[in-house]
Amino acid sequence: MIKALLFSFLIPFGLCAQISESDTLDFKGNLSLTGFYQGGNVETLIFRAKSDLTYKPFKKWVYKNTSSYIYQEFGKEKADEDILSLNFLYFNPERKFYPLVLVFLAPILEGKSILDIYLAAV
Repeated sequence: MIKALLFSFLIPFGLCAQISESDTLDFKGNLSLTGFYQGGNVETLIFRAKSDLTYKPFKKWVYKNTSSYIYQEFGKEKADEDILSLNFLYFNPERKFYPLVLVFLAPILEGKSILDIYLAAV
């Protein structure tokens, strides 16, 4: 009996929910900044920033941007500096299946940028 009850919690019956808060909000933004410094034999500096932006320009369109930045320095020498930007454009996200466009932008070696565009349906 207990196994049947536990198993019933694993299978959702008639579950309805919105995909994300962007289904109902017209604009939403988040920003987080964190940093870390440690002195001693090897000085360590780590700085991270992350931003999320959701915008609904039209009734059935949703644009999302997620960007992140990280800077790391060990012994006063730059070890890493990365920027990543993910962009999503959703059409009719209220439906069960809907098309979307994904755009990835990230700088790679020697300062050149790479741009990838994907079309998908979820």
